[in-house]
Amino acid sequence: MDLDALMNSDEDLERQLDAAMARVSGVLIRHLADKLSSASLGAGQAVLRLHFDH
Repeated sequence: MDLDALMNSDEDLERQLDAAMARVSGVLIRHLADKLSSASLGAGQAVLRLHFDH
C-alpha cells in the first residue's frame, strides 16, 4: 500500500501526523529563533514575530 492510500484510509492517522508535525515545527522555531513573540489580532488572525540575532 502506498502512502497516499494509507493517509486516505485512516483519518485518525492523518490527524496524528498533523499534530506531530505541528509539535516538531514549534520545537524547531523555539530552538532556531533567539526571541519569539506572538499576539492575537482578533477575527482569527495572529502575528508571530521571530528575532534572529546570529
